[in-house]
Amino acid sequence: MPRFIGVLLGVAGLGYLFNSFAGIIAPPLAASAFPWTLLPGFVAELALCIWLLLKGINTAKWEAQLHGLEQTSN
Repeated sequence: MPRFIGVLLGVAGLGYLFNSFAGIIAPPLAASAFPWTLLPGFVAELALCIWLLLKGINTAKWEAQLHGLEQTSN
C-alpha cells in the first residue's frame, strides 16, 4: 500500500476520534463540524478502494509469505 494512503487513513482516524469526542463533550460543535471532520475519512477510504481495485493483491507473494509462516511455525 502506498505511504500516502496510510497517512490519509491516519488523518482520517484522527478525524473520527475528534468527531466522537466532540459529540460527547460539545454536541453543537460536533453537529457543525460533522461534514468537515469526516471528509478526510471519505477521501482516504476512497483512495484505498481505488488503489485496491487498480493494483489488487499480489497473490503469489501473499501465498509465499503464508507458506513461509507455516514452515517456521512447525
